[in-house]
Amino acid sequence: MSETWLDRIKSLKNKKGYTNEELSKLTGIPVGTLNKILSGASADPKLSNLISLASVFDVSLDYIATGDDASSLHPTRDEKIMLVKYRALDAHGRELVSFVIDKEYERVTSLPSSRLLAAGFSSKQANSGVRRYNYTANILNKRKAQTDLSDKTLRIPIYDLPVSAGIGTFLDGNGTDYITITTEKGTIVADYALRVSGDSMEPRYRDGDIILVHEQSEVSEGELGIFVCGGPDGYQGYFKRFGGDRLISLNPAYPDIPLDQFESVVCCGKVTGRLPRNK
Repeated sequence: MSETWLDRIKSLKNKKGYTNEELSKLTGIPVGTLNKILSGASADPKLSNLISLASVFDVSLDYIATGDDASSLHPTRDEKIMLVKYRALDAHGRELVSFVIDKEYERVTSLPSSRLLAAGFSSKQANSGVRRYNYTANILNKRKAQTDLSDKTLRIPIYDLPVSAGIGTFLDGNGTDYITITTEKGTIVADYALRVSGDSMEPRYRDGDIILVHEQSEVSEGELGIFVCGGPDGYQGYFKRFGGDRLISLNPAYPDIPLDQFESVVCCGKVTGRLPRNK
């Protein structure tokens, strides 16, 4: 026997664990009317009641009516709220949101968590997607093909808010500008640039230096990268050397930063070069 619209409503109600009284309060449908719908006594419920049920269950009306799996592509209530907020953002806000979404998507589709657990990360961190990665010759060759080698320059975005080279600060700068760099061995793979703030990466990197970053979700142990670490107090951005289970400053005056103190750690790229502060 094929599943009916009533079967789907009952199944959704059971999955949510709602009582009839709770569902009545959430939907605004009187308990008596809801009882009739759920018992099958109301064979042709009002469309407004079905819409209310679909909204509470975060499914589309099409799913309730037909069970069409494609309905899962319809935005949920929370997604609709996020869409409204997104449309209210300016160009910088939308760019930042897209950046975070791309990084989070990359994180959750990363390598199996077993590799991270074996490296000493907690299960929560293993699911956050900290990975080790080296860009390949294929990526380098692709960038070369996309670059105008006639003038040997590359235009990349530079983020206004300095990434921390001391205490952490989230990479959510107030705007994005662009700089043009020459395409040399260390610069041709750069996807964006960041300004260094602080002295924890001295003597190699000084306050005010501009570092070049190749966007990637992993770095190998010992390499320099950009990391965003999240915890109960929010997110912090770091420019550090990756130490496997910790972030390391080049300045010995700064202690290592253990990664197990964070709920999530995301690699935003590998540092591939530096421009002097006067360039």
